[in-house]
Amino acid sequence: MRDGVDPWRTGDLVYLEREINYWTGPRGYLACAAGVQEARAYADKHGMDRVVVLPAWAAHYNGILRDHVAQIDPAGLVTDCDGAEIVTMPTEESLRRFVEWCKQHVRWE
Repeated sequence: MRDGVDPWRTGDLVYLEREINYWTGPRGYLACAAGVQEARAYADKHGMDRVVVLPAWAAHYNGILRDHVAQIDPAGLVTDCDGAEIVTMPTEESLRRFVEWCKQHVRWE
């Protein structure tokens, strides 16, 4: 799994599903598959093809991610993927602003 703030293509989320399945088993995989499906549908609806994935084991930040995303763009979506969170923003500008927020506030361990 990649650790870092570089946006993923929505088509690459299959790798996240595989990683979650490996670490958490079928139950985690089902939760992740549902999260990936929701993120892809939301991205498609807004004509976006990139998302940010924050793996729980590597990305650390203070506060509630949904609140931070809503401050950047109230229409942003945070999807729980049972071990990672997928952030889907509705515009290129809001995605850029979220990536900048990550660079300033997310610690990678």
